[in-house]
Amino acid sequence: MHHPIPGSGGAPADPIDEVGAPSRLLLFGLQHVLVMYAGTVAVPLILGSALGFTPKQVIALISADLFTSGLATLLQTIGWWKFGARLPLIQGCSFICVAPMILIGSHYGIPALYGSVISCGLFTMLVGPWFSRMLRFFPPVVIGSVITVIGLSLLPVAGGWLGGGDPTAAGFGSFGHLGLGLATIVLIVGIQRFGRGMIANLSVLLGLIGGTALAALAGEASFGQVAATPWFAMAHPLLFGPPHFVLLPALVMSLSMLVVMTETTGNCLAIGEITGRPIGRATLTAAFRADGLSTVLGGVFNSFPYNVYSQNTGLLALSKIKSRFAVAAGGWITRPARVLTETCCRDRGDPPACVRWSIHSDVRYDDHGRHRGIDPGSLPGHQQCDHRGGLRKYGCAADCFAAAFRPCVRCGAALLK
Repeated sequence: MHHPIPGSGGAPADPIDEVGAPSRLLLFGLQHVLVMYAGTVAVPLILGSALGFTPKQVIALISADLFTSGLATLLQTIGWWKFGARLPLIQGCSFICVAPMILIGSHYGIPALYGSVISCGLFTMLVGPWFSRMLRFFPPVVIGSVITVIGLSLLPVAGGWLGGGDPTAAGFGSFGHLGLGLATIVLIVGIQRFGRGMIANLSVLLGLIGGTALAALAGEASFGQVAATPWFAMAHPLLFGPPHFVLLPALVMSLSMLVVMTETTGNCLAIGEITGRPIGRATLTAAFRADGLSTVLGGVFNSFPYNVYSQNTGLLALSKIKSRFAVAAGGWITRPARVLTETCCRDRGDPPACVRWSIHSDVRYDDHGRHRGIDPGSLPGHQQCDHRGGLRKYGCAADCFAAAFRPCVRCGAALLK
């Protein structure tokens, strides 16, 4: 039996298509943004550091990244024509493409990098209908394995953040950092376990607010730069000039997008199990087209390839709010998120032990592959932004089929060296 979003006052309906009060949709959307934020800004931080961008250029990249992430999320959730799965999928920059992009930018230049991003987006739109035929290779046992691997891959990330974020720092693993991190986990799990109605649905958001408040009281967080940061900023297309289209970089990025499409398949099927909606070839094809179009827009607006974020799939199971309109609200929020951009780049108001935690719950299945709820003991995780402004990637969401394609991506990237 399905229930409407708390406060919506509507009759029971398909949980994916439920629409609640705007204020509640914004809160649920903000929760999704906070879960995906550190991951999606990580890609421009890595790329900017590796390619020697100036701080201003990195800030421009992150602003463009957040803007395009919002557009990509709206495209997947609301949909347009034959684009978009119309599922609660939140989009962010793909870590799979980071290494090839760094090599392309180093050897061919930034215009060729964005030319290859646009090319691989077009490739994804073209091959999406064919790739969706692989749906028969994703039985329930594979879906369950994918979600298990995703959860396990985030465990080392959680441990690194719990210690303070930077393993080389003198205070890494101190009682202060461990206390803040564990307090945040206890808050989130406690609110989820004992809260009722909307309070339980917002457990991650409330836990992050509580953890940040504790960090501020402990002197581990500073927000002095927030007041001096503009709330809104325009995203300028083709900031680095017209894109250059070179065959080899385009081929390498297209190989990477095969992995992205595999991850998208796993996430769509997982969401289908969580929400009780069957996922067919038409839905997958529309999701791939949206990934491709979002990636093309990313190349135009100085951003990167996009895919579905697995940690937000886990958040759907934890919060029990499965409405695509709640996720779409998160897409609207990310578009004007320049204030978060500046704060992240300055690394002032984001205490590692508690603020960038995201919940990615292990989803339980029975012997027949049916969704049986979540494991509230599963640990959250994300990427690490160290105190020098760089970003060290401890791990990313991966699935078992993606591993089969990664050697191909590595071989293609090696040709660029």
